[in-house]
Amino acid sequence: MRDYGRVFSAFWQSQETRAYSEDGRTLALYLLTSPHANLIGCYRLTDAYAADDMQWSLERVREGFSELQSKGFATRDEGTKWVLIHKYLKWNAFENGNVAIAAHKAFDQVPSMPLKALLAAALLEFGCHLKEPFVNALETLRQSFANPEPDPEPILSLNPILSLNPAGTAFEAPPAEVAPAAKKSAKAREVKEPTPTAGTWKAYAQAYAVRYHVEPVRNATVNGQLANLVNRLGGDEAPAVAAFYVRSNNGRYVAAGHSVGMLLMDAEKLRTEWATGRQGTATAALLADKTQTNLNAFSTLIEEAQAKEQLHAQH
Repeated sequence: MRDYGRVFSAFWQSQETRAYSEDGRTLALYLLTSPHANLIGCYRLTDAYAADDMQWSLERVREGFSELQSKGFATRDEGTKWVLIHKYLKWNAFENGNVAIAAHKAFDQVPSMPLKALLAAALLEFGCHLKEPFVNALETLRQSFANPEPDPEPILSLNPILSLNPAGTAFEAPPAEVAPAAKKSAKAREVKEPTPTAGTWKAYAQAYAVRYHVEPVRNATVNGQLANLVNRLGGDEAPAVAAFYVRSNNGRYVAAGHSVGMLLMDAEKLRTEWATGRQGTATAALLADKTQTNLNAFSTLIEEAQAKEQLHAQH
């Protein structure tokens, strides 16, 4: 637990801060000074802890996190409840090598997840006094997140007829007359496998462009959110749920501009609505209640009118 958190007075004049709602500004200030925070701006914070400290409801806390995530102030992993303040290290630079060593230890305590790659990028951008081995490890983590490992190349044997594929079984090499085709440049042979989030991003971006007539923003924060979404819903369903979400007219989603952060926050709920083919909104439920109430109120009058018509027909 920290004794204090540093906040510059420019926080209140920042155009980014002034664009937040009142709850957004308050939650941002709380995250910067939270007793649960640490010197790298990435720490675990449950809804219950935040609600108790701020004397807010759980729903109010979740909505505040959704706003800050959609506007790029912070990213939160809903599975582990770890939160990252993206520019924390810019505002809280390490003063000396000892602090940088402590930051290395704090980094090692962060569990392995897409959020950790975003933290690595922040440390590389804003970290001071970092030792070279730590910097190399951060760079490796950032690159592995951005560029997944390609499939291994076939292992060539000394036998000109046989080679080994990645599984270790033999296959026949191309005949001599087509061998020149194998001499293409290394650049031409490089075929990157699509990332696990490629399909989800494509579905989201296409639906977003149809709705807003502009391309959505994609950055490191969005990449981390998409990776988390695919981990939670799976690569097969995540694209369909993402497109379904952008087409939704739910008031919360419209107010958030159908941000990827809001999509991640309600991932399981949206998946259920997509799977059942309906929008489980409070508005729909209220409308259904009103419809039933009206039917109950007029049912007696309708029965009386029908009885009168039958009596009139008999005479």
